[in-house]
Amino acid sequence: MKTVSIFGTGNVAFHMIKAISLLKNFQLHQVYGRNEKNLSTLCDQFCFEINFTSKLADIEYADFYLVCIKDDAIADFIEKIAHPNIICMHTSGSLELLNKNCRNAVFYPLQTFSKESDLNYAEIPFCLEAENESVLEEIIEFASAISDSVHKISTEQRRSLHVSAVFVCNFVNHLYSIGEEICQEKKVPFEVLKPLIKETALKVQQISPKEAQTGPAKRNDQKTIANHLNGLSSEQQKTIYQLLTNSILKNYG
Repeated sequence: MKTVSIFGTGNVAFHMIKAISLLKNFQLHQVYGRNEKNLSTLCDQFCFEINFTSKLADIEYADFYLVCIKDDAIADFIEKIAHPNIICMHTSGSLELLNKNCRNAVFYPLQTFSKESDLNYAEIPFCLEAENESVLEEIIEFASAISDSVHKISTEQRRSLHVSAVFVCNFVNHLYSIGEEICQEKKVPFEVLKPLIKETALKVQQISPKEAQTGPAKRNDQKTIANHLNGLSSEQQKTIYQLLTNSILKNYG
């Protein structure tokens, strides 16, 4: 049985621990976090015993090191833990394939992670990159044990996916937040919008987003657009509304 050690205490680390705990041929060996309090809190969330440490000197050998920390710290951290015989993988969507004293790889799960969410790991796309075919074969085996959606991609492709993910996930969620603010201002329950949110997400599973587009900007309904802008109380909301409206108008001529 191959062993995996996790480095990090955030949302990605939480779900990778959970995913690995479900596997038959891969075993969680150790979890590292530099903040002892955060590490202890993380490990307490699981019903099984975890070998964890907050000391670099106590990090043990494993077949795979999965580094789930913020992008700015990844390169320096892997340099500290690198070992020529260990596959060190980072989970960043934007960082390049590193060249450290280890078997270098990228193990990028394309999903939004929150500890409160119950995810189906078999549906999560894992985007993989490695320094050579031997390492790639091993991480494909590992990723395939978790997910049915495993993809070999280049750094450039992964970065493009990451930017796309910001548009379809992070930016969209921010727009949800703006919609919620507008509802709260007028004392309308945000729950009224949830069926619309759900249908919009379901629609793009069947047709392309360009085909799915509806609304006043798509129809070039200038009277409605003007009414919307006049009704918004925040200049920031007006700026975002106008920017997106102009983009849609341009997209559909």
